[in-house]
Amino acid sequence: MLKRFRNIFFFAIALGMFFYSFSPALAQENSNTFEEETFKARVTKILEEREVVVPAGGKVIQQNLELQGLEGEWKGKTITVSGIDDLLVIKQARYNKGDTVLVSRQALGDEEVFYIVDAVRTTPLLILFLLFTGIVVVVGRKKGIKALVILGVTFFIILNIMIPQLVAGTDPLLVSVAGSFVILLLAIVGTEGWNRQSKIAMVSILFSLAAIVILSYIFTLAARLTGFGSEEAIYITMIGGKEINMQGLL
Repeated sequence: MLKRFRNIFFFAIALGMFFYSFSPALAQENSNTFEEETFKARVTKILEEREVVVPAGGKVIQQNLELQGLEGEWKGKTITVSGIDDLLVIKQARYNKGDTVLVSRQALGDEEVFYIVDAVRTTPLLILFLLFTGIVVVVGRKKGIKALVILGVTFFIILNIMIPQLVAGTDPLLVSVAGSFVILLLAIVGTEGWNRQSKIAMVSILFSLAAIVILSYIFTLAARLTGFGSEEAIYITMIGGKEINMQGLL
């Protein structure tokens, strides 16, 4: 009983220190005047549709759609999305009446623009998640349940701690190593317990992470990698108004 309490106390301290070390970035407020929000809506009418032939080959479907909001302050409201434009978006989806879509509203001052981000796939993804969960529980039993809990904690750490830290401009290498170590610590000890084998595994992981840091630093400098090898990197640098170390993300 005392040994179990000691293990729980150890995890609480380790996890608490990890959360506390990153707490300042989570408390930062966004001072930008640019506003953006997303909400679900349903396609109620196809106002206009045209097919554009791309010079390089292939066709692109463009649509002007009338939507009805399904949640929040937009519930029941009619929204018009203008998808017909001279700017061609390759592999743009074609929507039909009755489809549920995710809409993004971007506003700057009195001007606002609506555009469709993607189709809502909640139902098929939920079925896939339930199927995956059921198989893990049936096959893994007690360990499977522990693994699912740790998976949930892992997503929480990535989405609520690591990504906000990267957006806030913290060194990506430090965030990745610290986050990976905590996640692996929880995964190994949570499923196998605190024993000799798990201690050896944690020491091995620690040395492996240290080797990865050293090798990545050496070869990133040697190869003169900048992290700006694609246009997506430019968009990432615009997130949150902070300077993001693209070289460190490699």
